[in-house]
Amino acid sequence: MSVAPRHGAMPLPPLTVVGRDTPEGPVDALTLTTGSWAERPGEIVLSAGGGQAPLGTRLDFPELPGAPSLEVVGTARSAGRTADAWVAPSQIASLTPSGRAGAYQMLYRFDAAATTADVRKGRAAVTASLPAGAVTGA
Repeated sequence: MSVAPRHGAMPLPPLTVVGRDTPEGPVDALTLTTGSWAERPGEIVLSAGGGQAPLGTRLDFPELPGAPSLEVVGTARSAGRTADAWVAPSQIASLTPSGRAGAYQMLYRFDAAATTADVRKGRAAVTASLPAGAVTGA
């Protein structure tokens, strides 16, 4: 889900936020670089790199129902770079704008991915196996 937070009165760029239980995973294992993992509602882990908010910073989402506020509890590095931030999965519903449905993010690991052609072939195979319009990014 892409949402735009604020830090106090200062607007921040939109974030692609993903719900994830742990930093470990078979496809995209994240490396926690500072702090701790977001384990409960009200916590967020930001992607390492770029302009970072220090641990303890509160990010506010006044445009969302209930105007949630999340505390930065950690930063993490992702090889896949498919998210800007991670929260506990139970937090995603409160970060979904009214009238919009949440989305799912599926990450795939290909047997052959040494070349751009290999990745294109794998992506084509995945896309062909799914309903039309299911793949929205790659």
